[in-house]
Parts: sequence; structure tokens; C-alpha cells
Amino acid sequence: MDKVSFKNEDSKKTISLTVDKKMIFIYGKNGSGKTTFSRSKDLDSKYVFNEDFVYKNVYIIDAEGAKVDSGVKNNFSELLVGKEVVELKMKQNKLEEIAKNLNNKLSDNDTFISSSLSAKGIPLTYNLLKNKIDESFIYDETKSIEEQMSIYKSEFELEQTITNDKELEINVNQIKKHENIKLLIEKIKGIPLLEEFLFSEEYPLLSKLNCTLKIINDNINNIKKLEELGKNKKVDKNDFPIIKSCLSLQEKSGSKNCVLCGNENIKEGIDEWKKIFEDKTVALKTQVITDLNTILAKCYTIISDKKIYEPVAPVTIANIIIFVEIIEKTLKELNSENAFIIEYKEISKEKFTEDILKKYEAIANYILKKYKDKTIFLNSSLNNVGMKIKSIKEAIEKNLKQNADIHKQSINEILKDLGLDKEISVDIDRLGGKIKYSLSVINSNLSKLSDGQKHKLALAIFLNTIKNDDLKGKTIVFDDPVVSLDELGYHFFKQYIIKNIMNNPDIDECPNLIILTHNFNYLYIQTSNIIINSELQTNTKILKLNSDGFKELDFELFKLDDIALFKKCLDNIKYEDELLDLSSLYNKIFREFLDLKLRILGNPLNGNPKEEIKKIIVDEEKRRTLQRQSDKLCSYSKDENITIEEAKDGFTLLSEMLIAIGFDEYISQKNIDLVNKVIKREEKDYCDLFYVVHEIASILKTDDSKYKNYINYLNHPRISFTKNMMSTSMDR
Repeated sequence: MDKVSFKNEDSKKTISLTVDKKMIFIYGKNGSGKTTFSRSKDLDSKYVFNEDFVYKNVYIIDAEGAKVDSGVKNNFSELLVGKEVVELKMKQNKLEEIAKNLNNKLSDNDTFISSSLSAKGIPLTYNLLKNKIDESFIYDETKSIEEQMSIYKSEFELEQTITNDKELEINVNQIKKHENIKLLIEKIKGIPLLEEFLFSEEYPLLSKLNCTLKIINDNINNIKKLEELGKNKKVDKNDFPIIKSCLSLQEKSGSKNCVLCGNENIKEGIDEWKKIFEDKTVALKTQVITDLNTILAKCYTIISDKKIYEPVAPVTIANIIIFVEIIEKTLKELNSENAFIIEYKEISKEKFTEDILKKYEAIANYILKKYKDKTIFLNSSLNNVGMKIKSIKEAIEKNLKQNADIHKQSINEILKDLGLDKEISVDIDRLGGKIKYSLSVINSNLSKLSDGQKHKLALAIFLNTIKNDDLKGKTIVFDDPVVSLDELGYHFFKQYIIKNIMNNPDIDECPNLIILTHNFNYLYIQTSNIIINSELQTNTKILKLNSDGFKELDFELFKLDDIALFKKCLDNIKYEDELLDLSSLYNKIFREFLDLKLRILGNPLNGNPKEEIKKIIVDEEKRRTLQRQSDKLCSYSKDENITIEEAKDGFTLLSEMLIAIGFDEYISQKNIDLVNKVIKREEKDYCDLFYVVHEIASILKTDDSKYKNYINYLNHPRISFTKNMMSTSMDR
């Protein structure tokens, strides 16, 4: 990539950046077009960290605060799925498309087979190819369905008793002549007890019916015996089996009364048992009578059409009449309070059923012969592809779980590197039928994180997504990466870039890095190790951005600490607005010299200028004067609306104060003369030197509450010393 172009929303100009350095730092105020630049179509959005990434993948902000919606969850999941899951999912999609095509072909094939069988009058149950699978078959995904189907041969054999189409037609015509037999068999199959009587050699249904009839008969006899026992108060030994039976029934019934003991009125006990027996018997009898009547009704339907069936099945119709007589007799006995065990008479059975069923099978097998290989191929392919899809789904599930653990650990490690100790949980969320990752903060929730913590979380997630990529030749863009972070956070982020992104000793193997920021102090910290390294400086440029385009800033300006920068400005000052900006540094310069004096004298620093002045100035009157001057100088430095007269007065104060603490050579007479001669200029066009001072002034003099801690830190007298020490200690 040679250029990144974008259209500035304010100027409507198309602005282009030539990517001719490995590291490009772009400074621009809010609204200058930094975010628009980061949205350029010339950039790969995967490697761009900006507010779009945050709102799309981590959290969104609305009137209710920060939250995660379903869309964000889906986007977040896409970041974490990983290459292996993507490949597996693509393979799954391919197999599912194959399965869809196989299903369509199998459905068409089954429809054609069913139509062919039905046309010959063959029940579909004779389709022996239905769901027939070759267990050893493996579908080849590199070949088409048609290619594999054309060469597939199944080892499954269909018995063939019909050898040609002529024989087929003869058998079909025989079937058609026996349609009445087919209809009769269907009706008989609707009466299982009759079907057993007519065609079976064993009678399990009859045995079950006889068992019920025996119970009914026993109960009827027991009731009769109980009635006799009630007439005779004497109990004979021969009656013990009856009594034992009664006691057993009594235990099952749960009755509190006893027939033989514990009951003053034995007749009442017998009557109670009689009632129990009668209830059971009535229930059984009612059910049996209902069932037998249903059987008879169906049999009567067949007999009523015997003129249709007798010509083709005379023996079967005769046997049905015998069966009906047996059932009618059984019902008659039951209705007369009697029951007997049914015994079938020996009957001669017709063999036509066996013949017709064999004809069905023979015709079906002959028809199925030409569809055999195709059908078994489709069944087997669909089965094998289905197993592959299942295996892939299991692999995806396993991989997703592993990814959740891996990414959770990775994101937390990055957060630790960025200075956030909140632990993040990455879980799999299956709500809505879709597998996706869910992000949460352990023992808290996203909305309760501070702005800085939310930003670090978003930054950590972005860094995690590119962590394992080969970044050579990529262009990585960070749009205001340290927004809402503190001074220490700047160093953490800078160190992460050094160790994990721009970490190849051969700088040509590193990615292109573009960092956009509106934070001038962060810009200084981020470039502090580069400005003293000639090799890095060769591969770096610092630009400022406004609505008209880019302008390169001189690296030499970033080599100046606060004292050197102030002095260089004094040597080159011409205009009143330059002095007004420079006034923001008065108090800061004095306090740095104050600290310097203390270090020279070997005294500890405490950050309190009043106490530090006491340690340097012995004369009480001079000390009070210097303190008053310090207070006034401080007010000048913080005054957003300072006048040119106050700026000159403040400069005079600073000169006198520096002389008072022993630094009388820092401000020369030439500097004093230049300050006194400053003039108004017609059009503001800052040179790079005063552009830097102007940006520092706009930071120090802001009233925006979100910068209060930042201002306090910048105003601290040890800032230059501390910044340089931190930068040195944290750089490679």
C-alpha cells in the first residue's frame, strides 16, 4: 500500500497520506479528520482500531450507558472463531450443500420407485431398498455425485424369480385378477384374532383371551361358593382353599374387615367379598364382551360381501363363518353368567395368501433391480455425509470451547500488560440457536467499568485479534488508542507495541504502524525513544493533521525538554500570540528550576513550592516576596484570558524569580528585548516550534473537567524528570 486517501468532512477535500515510513504518528485535534482517515477504504478494517471497532465488537453507548446487544455479540464471536473454525465451518457448509443435493436426488428417486410399484399394484412395504445402506461406503468430496453414482456397484442382492418383462406382465395380470383377494386380506388384517385363526399355526392372542375368560370363570365360581359358605356357619377343612383365596383378595383390596375372624357378623364380611368379586368380574366381562362384539361386527361385514369373496377364497369364507359361530357362543355364555375356554376346531387353510405375497415380492424385486445401485448409493452417501457433518460439528464445538479459554487467557494477559486487573470471562452463548461468544467482567458488569477500563478492554480485544497474525506487510492503525487513559497507561501501551508489534530486530519485517492522537503529551511519550535513536527516526515521521491536509513536524522539537523548549522559543519569539502561549509555561519553568536547585543542594523534593522555597531562600523577606511572585506567576500560567501586558509582566517576574534562586543566565538580555518587542501579526501561521508550545498551552489552560488530573500532573514540577525516567526505564 502506497497511499491512504479520505475525504475531509469539513473542507470536502480529498486528502492522501503516503505510507513511506514504518511508523507514522499523526497529531490532530478532535474534528480534524482522524477517525475519517481510519475509515479509509484503502485500509484493511481488521487492522484498524477506532470507535467503529469498539462499538461494533465490544460495546455500544446510548442514553442508558454502555451495553452489549445481540449484534455486538455476533461481531465479537466472529473475531474469536479462529482460522480452524472458519475452515471447519466452510467444510460443514460444503457438506450440507452436498447433503441437500443428495436429499433432493433421493427424494426424486423414492418418488419414482413408489410410482413404479404402485402402477403394478404392489404395496410400498415391498420396497426392500428403502433406507438400505452400504456401511462400508465413504463419500468422496473431491468428486461429483453423478461421477460417483455412475461407477458405484452394490453387493446387496435382490432375489429374482421373474427373469424378463413378459414374465413380469403375466405376474402383474395375475395380481390384478386377485384384487378381491387383496381386499379380503386387508380386511382380515384389521381383525388380528381372526387373522391368527385363519393363517397361523400358533395362537398367542387366543391364549390371552382364554386367560381372561378363566379369570372371569374363577371369579364367578368363587362368588357362588362364597354364597354357599354364607349359608353354612360351619367351616370345613375342604373350604380352606376358598378362604385362603379370599384372604389373599382381602389383602389386595385393602379392606379393614375379615371374612373369617374379627367380624361379629360373618355374613356382612361375605357380602363385602362378594361385592369386590362382582366389581372385578363385571369390569372384565364388560371389556371382553365389548371386544368380542367389535370383532363380530367386522366379521359380519366380510360375510355380508361373501358373494364377492367366495369365488376366489371359498375355504377362507367358510372358516370365517366357523370363527363367528365360536365367538357368538362365547358371548352367549358370558351373558348367562358363565364362561368357558375357547377351543378352535381343526380347519383346512387356503394357501392363496402365501402365493400372492410371493408374487408381490417377485414383482417388486424385478422393478427394484434397475434402481438398486443408485438407491443404495444415495442412501449410503447421505448417511456417510451426515456422519461427517456430525463429526465436524463436534470438532467445531470442541474448538469453540478451547477458543473461549484461550482468548479469555490472552485478553486478560493483554489487559494486565495495559494495566487493568479486571478479569474477563469469555463464554459460549447458545441462545437463539446460534453458537456465539459472550463477554463479561467477573464480579461486575460492563456498564460499571470506568471509561478508561472500557477503553482498555476494547484495546485488549483488538490486540488479541491480531496477536497471532503474520503482520509483515500489514498496516496497523490506532485512532486515539489512549483516550481516557492516564499517564501510566500511555507507557503501558507504548511498551506493548514495542514488545509485541514492532518487535522484529529487522524493521523491514515489522508492519506499518500509524497512530493518530489528539493528546500531545501522549505523542511525546510514544516517540520519546524514537527521537534519540537515529535508526528509528529514519523510519518514522510525525505529522499534524487539519482539514486542509498533513504537515510534517520536525523531530528536533520533540528532543527538547520543557526548559530547552522554553529557551528556544525565547530566542525566536516575534509575535504577541506566541508570548501568550508561552505564558502557560511560566510556572512550570520556575518549578522545574526550583526542583533542580533542590537536587543540586542535595535536598529532597516534596512537590510543595512554598516549602521548597523555604529550603533555598534564607532571608525571610526575600522568601515572602518569592512566594508572592510564585502565586502570581501561577495565576498567569492558568489564565485562559491573559493579556499581553500580563504576559510581559509574568515574564519579568519569571526572570527575577530565576535570578533569586541562582539561575541568572537562563534568560538573557536578548530574550528580554525580544519579548518587549513582540508585535501583532495579521494572520496566525505558527512555525513548528511555536505550534508545539501552542498545543501545550491549549492542554494546560483547558477547563474541561476530564483533564483535571492530567493538568495536575503536567503542572507538577517533576514532570520532565519523571517522564524521561519512565520512558528510559520502560524502553528496550
